[in-house]
Amino acid sequence: MYRKLWVLVFTLLGTLLLVGGVLAAAQPAEHRLSRAVVASPADLTPTYWLTVTTTSDVGGSDPNSERCDTHSPCTLRRALNEAHYYSAPGQIFHIGFDIPTGDPGYDAGNGVWIITVNSDNSGSETHAFRDFGVYGKVIVDGTTQPGGRALIVGPRIVLRGDNKKGAFNLTGGRNVIRGLAFQGFANNMITIPATNENLVEQNWFGLNVAGDDIYLRNPAYPEDGSGEAGVYAQMSGSSGTTNTIQSNVLVGFKGVAISVQGNNNFVLSNTVGTRANGTVPDVRADRKCKPNARYNNWFPGAGIDIFGRGNLVAYNRIVGLLFQSNDPLNTPDDAISVTGRNHIIRENIIGLTSDGVPFGTCGEGI
Repeated sequence: MYRKLWVLVFTLLGTLLLVGGVLAAAQPAEHRLSRAVVASPADLTPTYWLTVTTTSDVGGSDPNSERCDTHSPCTLRRALNEAHYYSAPGQIFHIGFDIPTGDPGYDAGNGVWIITVNSDNSGSETHAFRDFGVYGKVIVDGTTQPGGRALIVGPRIVLRGDNKKGAFNLTGGRNVIRGLAFQGFANNMITIPATNENLVEQNWFGLNVAGDDIYLRNPAYPEDGSGEAGVYAQMSGSSGTTNTIQSNVLVGFKGVAISVQGNNNFVLSNTVGTRANGTVPDVRADRKCKPNARYNNWFPGAGIDIFGRGNLVAYNRIVGLLFQSNDPLNTPDDAISVTGRNHIIRENIIGLTSDGVPFGTCGEGI
């Protein structure tokens, strides 16, 4: 954490064998980061459909008390309560969105719907919503929301936390989180608690609604950044495998943007430490990588941590990486930190923005 090594990767460096059988190579600058090699499990055909029709967060702390089949309107909280309540081996839940533009949570200027989350309604000490049930298989798909801005611009559904808890706990396995923006959550925005075959894709973590700046979870304490972690995948025994985290944008995290502690997982085509479009603001050279230079600086937070065996980390872009701190030497260690064996780390861009600016990082590359 007390290093000031600038690392910039422009061209293919060949094969670098690291301790534990890690393969690391650089990605050509022209490589398109939208590339992804893993999709949703083919057999996840929904058997149970729910449609969120409001940005309201009412729903009660007891998952038996308020569900979309017992109360109206169907909020995201009630939909997740229902998925939790009816979780069973044969059920596959699909939660989509169809919220009108007349809803009070609609931001017409940005073409998004903002769900302001009250963590006290969850009945959980760690997450703002109920977990996904014993058997999982819950699909939450923000791309189903009609209208609003073009999906190529950014997610239409924004979950705005109250800086008390994390957002989702993907219990049961085989869950899908797609096309959402997460802001203002205190802990891990998404936790994968040693479950398998989850997919987290096309989400924003820690960005403001426009995608051009960091959303601070506590503006009074900017050193807290956008949150503790974006996606945190745990491992227990042989569980915590074949999860896919792809095509997300993550920025501003105090702890880690993505942490994977398991085997045979995939971290693909994510963008870490930048605006939504892969760029960063102009920062003077005398302020860059100085955590105590609070003004006219860019604090994109931490990078990616990998543990376990046989994980694939590819096609990601990682730029910047810096915490706001009174300690002038308190910079993140690595863009990608790797522990374990038989991982493949390849074709990532480190230190180069999408518009070709050699911004660098404030720690080591890999």
